[in-house]
Amino acid sequence: MQRVSPAQIAQMLAHGVALHRAGRAAQAHAAYSEILRLQPRHAEALLRLGCLYCENGELEKGAELLAKAAKMNPAAFEAHDSLGNAHDAMGQPAKAVFAYNRALALKPDAFETLVNRGVALQLLDRHAEAIESYDRAIRLRPDNPDPYLNRGSARMTLGQLEAAIADFEQAISLTPDEAPLHANLGLCRQRLGRLGEALTAYDRALALAPHDVATLIGRAQLHHSRGEPERAAADYASAVQIAPERDFLAGDLLYHRLLCADWHDLDRLLGGISTGIAQGQARAFAFPLLAVVDDPALHRSAAELVTQRLYPPSATRLRPPPPHRQDKLRVGYISADFRDHPVADLMVELFETHDRDRFDLTGIGIGLLKQDAMHQRVVAAFDRFHHVGAMGERAAIDLIRGLHLDIAIDLGGHTEYSQPGLFAGRIAPVQASYIGYLSTMGAPYMDHIIGDAVVLPEAEWPHYSEAPVILPQYQANPRHRDCASSTPSRAEHGLPEDGFVFCCFNNVFKLNPDVFDSWARILHRVPGAVLWLFVESDAAGSRLRAEAQSRGIDPARLVFAPRAARPDYVARYARADLFLDTWPYNAGATASDALWAGLPVLTRQGRSFVSRMASSLLEAVGLPELITTTGADYEDLAVALAGDPGRLARLRRHLLAARDTAALFDITEFTRSFEQALRAMVAHQAGGQAPAPIRIGR
Repeated sequence: MQRVSPAQIAQMLAHGVALHRAGRAAQAHAAYSEILRLQPRHAEALLRLGCLYCENGELEKGAELLAKAAKMNPAAFEAHDSLGNAHDAMGQPAKAVFAYNRALALKPDAFETLVNRGVALQLLDRHAEAIESYDRAIRLRPDNPDPYLNRGSARMTLGQLEAAIADFEQAISLTPDEAPLHANLGLCRQRLGRLGEALTAYDRALALAPHDVATLIGRAQLHHSRGEPERAAADYASAVQIAPERDFLAGDLLYHRLLCADWHDLDRLLGGISTGIAQGQARAFAFPLLAVVDDPALHRSAAELVTQRLYPPSATRLRPPPPHRQDKLRVGYISADFRDHPVADLMVELFETHDRDRFDLTGIGIGLLKQDAMHQRVVAAFDRFHHVGAMGERAAIDLIRGLHLDIAIDLGGHTEYSQPGLFAGRIAPVQASYIGYLSTMGAPYMDHIIGDAVVLPEAEWPHYSEAPVILPQYQANPRHRDCASSTPSRAEHGLPEDGFVFCCFNNVFKLNPDVFDSWARILHRVPGAVLWLFVESDAAGSRLRAEAQSRGIDPARLVFAPRAARPDYVARYARADLFLDTWPYNAGATASDALWAGLPVLTRQGRSFVSRMASSLLEAVGLPELITTTGADYEDLAVALAGDPGRLARLRRHLLAARDTAALFDITEFTRSFEQALRAMVAHQAGGQAPAPIRIGR
């Protein structure tokens, strides 16, 4: 090998570095390579050539040389730091952190290294350590916005929202025109329920970056939270134009157009979603599809794609719970709806009726905390209550696992504010879905779905990833409801005193052109009748009146009922003659309210869980004759009942008596059946068996 002096090597290295800085990569490569030919263990040449490879995108070669350089000269800060950057660029955050730690041991005040280490730690879900790294960086350079932004992101993940807001606001004070800072600030404020302030931040972010899809989605979600579906739909439509293939966007647009009764592009939009799902594309959450497609196979495919994309099973195994009294089962109920909400309305008496000698109950609240009267009643019904909505998901999973539940019941599924990720983390040995989301979760970690033989017919079981639990009836139902002692007259409600009143107080989301076609044909056949609907949005009301007119119905024959306090809402059913159900998404809690109030419900049954809910309720209240299976039969029966006041009066008398006699309203008997199901699910799992169908009673 040619012998050269240290001075000559130093000169060759300086020349190579000059070429490198001048952007003459090929010549620099040759210079470094020549040094390494002469001295293969030359640490500085290894470092420079490694960096050159990384700059050219040859990360593996670069990392190999940088690792050698660090080994040759362990005291070389730049070698360890550059190796950390290479591992970070290759998506190897654990190796990056190791290298950054070595670099910081040599130079503790390396600002960029501290920031980069924090980013790598966040990728490893080591957010508390990341925050410590950003703290050090901020102490070094308090005028740099980057560590504030990153620390805010880490704090947001940990649920430290107020602290995250402070970081984002500090970063904005340093760089006011960075759109991501305003977007993150908006998200934090939104999660804290500070919706007006959140909107200001989102608006500023979009003024700076009008085509940022993530921010458009954030603002759309905010509009939804503010009860502004029209504005949400507009933002989703803009986002779809920019990124039509983005996961779930088309479904979000579909859902918000349904909330607005905006059906103008429904077939094309739904066709694209269905085709995409068939091709394995996550075009929509399953929930909006329930309202427009009676296809359990499609519902399962959509749900499985949601699970795969957003809530895959955790690799961390659940430790066995410690020994405890075998006759007292630890049950956890998880919901974002422990408040004035249909889920709480239906479930609260079940919680209160549980046998406390045999069951230990924990309520776990997620989502935003709303401490209304119903929330206080629900909390009082549990042995203990934890609200984990402001926690990071990892912290919430750890807390719930520490409760050592025997079984966890998800009352939310794929609905708003729910957290399937908790169940993906396996928070209990047995996990079951009930009442809040009435379809399959498409998740391997959900062991059971609870229903009855009507809503879960055996022929449809292949379309559920969960093993069915078949109760005598599916819906928990309170014996008593708050009902106003009097209600305004028909005239005060805007209804005719003598004409027939069809009503449907289902959410506008459940309406669709097929349903409206049937209702229009019924109104054509029953002169003088009106259709009384629950509509909150003026825009939705205008669209529905236009839809009526396009079908030859005087728009004045549609009467809209606003939202009312629950006692007034229940009482006003007395002013209607017949409840017309929707399909494929039937009335659930709304149908139970109508039946309890003495109003007959006419339904049309399909294949999916949600298209069979009202059928289950009618069976349980002893009126199966009000179940139809075709549009023609539904319309004919509606017209026949409108022309037979005697029959309607008999149905009303039957329902009023049923409050005290029907299985539908016997919460004590229902609770005993539900408790049998809980014990059966736990016993099955304790026997080491895979989840399997379970039948209770009947």
